[in-house]
Amino acid sequence: MMESNDFSPKARLYLAILMAAFGLFVVVAGPFLVQGSMDAILARVVPKIPTDPGFAMTAVVLPTFFLIMRGINFVAGITLIVTAYFFYKGEKWAWTVALLASALPTIFGVLHNLPHIVQYGRPPAAISIMVFGLVTYLVVLLTKKGTKTQKWARFLVFTLLGVTAGHINVLVMHSLKNIITRPDAPYFSDIMYTVYSFEGPINFIAMIFCVLAIPLLASDNKKFEGWMLALIAGISVVLANFPTHFIRMQTSDFFVAGSLGLGLTICCLVPAFRKALLED
Repeated sequence: MMESNDFSPKARLYLAILMAAFGLFVVVAGPFLVQGSMDAILARVVPKIPTDPGFAMTAVVLPTFFLIMRGINFVAGITLIVTAYFFYKGEKWAWTVALLASALPTIFGVLHNLPHIVQYGRPPAAISIMVFGLVTYLVVLLTKKGTKTQKWARFLVFTLLGVTAGHINVLVMHSLKNIITRPDAPYFSDIMYTVYSFEGPINFIAMIFCVLAIPLLASDNKKFEGWMLALIAGISVVLANFPTHFIRMQTSDFFVAGSLGLGLTICCLVPAFRKALLED
């Protein structure tokens, strides 16, 4: 059972309702919202293929990522609906599961929205998944009782884990597309494209580490493992993305990723935050 000093009965009731509501939204409306965003992006990309053949691979890679992550979102929504009952009943493990389940649609929501913003200059309706998910994630995270330092540590580290994962997930898709369509294929002689083969796999692994760190840091007996994964992910993102930015010097995407990784690394290493996270 959940410790009585973690959440009051009223807090458990309200949080359970919020979890179930977001889960239901992801299950019922989410698939159609993601489909609408994907269809709108393809409507802009496909007509460009005759004049820019590179977009042909975009029309393959982008839907693949969209559809896989839509499936993950759907299962996360069901997980939230089921977990809400056990959280209300006071099961301590339910808080950890709810954090992860609310984080996943929010993380993948970046991918479902950013390409649409690039093509249309505005977010699609699917941004509602990301906004609703972020609110749910933060409310579930911060409602748990703790000291001021513990709450700041939770807010900064857990938020950076989600934001970093969401951002580099987009870069992973972009890198895969550019590795496949590099002009010097099958060789890797052009550093402007070869660099994707360096940062892409690192970002992919770091994204997985960020996602895994969320439930581990929120657990009772795996906090140190979660902290280690968060720290390793942060350092990896820094070392993968800052060099890529200065090699390409075309957009700010990799610089932003490196800055997020740096922020995550610093927050993990701040002694007061580290102690608060491991003793929470």
